[in-house]
Amino acid sequence: MKYSVSIINKALKSLEKIQKSSPHDADRILTLIEILKENDEPHLLPNAKKLKGHKHKNCYRWRIGDYRVIGYIKHNELIIEIIKIASRQEVYK
Repeated sequence: MKYSVSIINKALKSLEKIQKSSPHDADRILTLIEILKENDEPHLLPNAKKLKGHKHKNCYRWRIGDYRVIGYIKHNELIIEIIKIASRQEVYK
């Protein structure tokens, strides 16, 4: 029961900016995305936290150092959609 991961364009552009400024952190984020694909229960990872008050019901945050990956899980379709990748200071704005 593996999930597929899709990344919206805005999050992909953020990842490209991170790749230029901090390649090590970008590699860590890409590693997380691979882990999300392989994990049967990505919402139970130790760095995952369910977000409250978000318009998507199953919205989660995964913490990678100073960066946050925001996405929501469609359990019935086995899809994780990454909607935002940003630094801690910028992600919740």
